[in-house]
Amino acid sequence: MTQSETVSLKEFLLSVVDERHRGYEQRFEAQEKAVQAALAAAGKATDAALAAADRLASKAEEFADEKLASHNQIKPWVQSGLDSLKDRTSGIESALNSRIDAVERRIARFEDREKGVGLSAKVVMWAAVFLATILGIIGWFLLHH
Repeated sequence: MTQSETVSLKEFLLSVVDERHRGYEQRFEAQEKAVQAALAAAGKATDAALAAADRLASKAEEFADEKLASHNQIKPWVQSGLDSLKDRTSGIESALNSRIDAVERRIARFEDREKGVGLSAKVVMWAAVFLATILGIIGWFLLHH
């Protein structure tokens, strides 16, 4: 091999490495965007579920206030219903917070890696869809029960 062939081979290998690095970087950025979108969707769904729970609790309290004036015997029933509702909402909130924490830990792991090798953007998007579906079901359940 001559000196010019060695330099050309070196330049070729460096260009291949640079090209792969750009590909890894693009995949990582796409994954990061997908995770951010999933977090935003989960945040919106959490806010909607909590708002629905607050409206339901407010309506239950109004109902209780109206009926307690004439029917003192329903007070224990209403109170237990409100307690149950608060327990359900706190359980939902803690479950959502733990899921959000898990997603944030995954983001941190992705940011710690030099190369964007890991979950594909498609998996993250399906996880966001799944989480939004679960949150929608929970919100519907809270509104209708």
